[in-house]
Amino acid sequence: MLKFKVNGEEVPFEIEGKSGKKDDYTLVELSAADRDTCLASTREAVGDDASEAEITQKVGHLQSLVLSHTIRDSTGKKIATNVISKWPATVVGTLFKESQRINGLGDDNEPVPNE
Repeated sequence: MLKFKVNGEEVPFEIEGKSGKKDDYTLVELSAADRDTCLASTREAVGDDASEAEITQKVGHLQSLVLSHTIRDSTGKKIATNVISKWPATVVGTLFKESQRINGLGDDNEPVPNE
């Protein structure tokens, strides 16, 4: 029997700036409708006729774009793509992989059930 929790998974994390100021954020599991919106925005950003080289060139932007749909600040507001794209690549890459996992956006596109 399949069992699901509909409260959505959340992964809190912290970003410490150069000044030492720490900001709290949360990576959230999207609703089905929000996931569709996220996927549509990435398709739109790449374009239907994009070559593999063009897609590869836009991967960094696409990671920030996906994360802009899945990250909330401490007040619950989404974080803009231009803010996320200024974070270190290792941070963005790690958050992107976690976002893929909790939102079923991985290579196999299999959603991961909440435990």
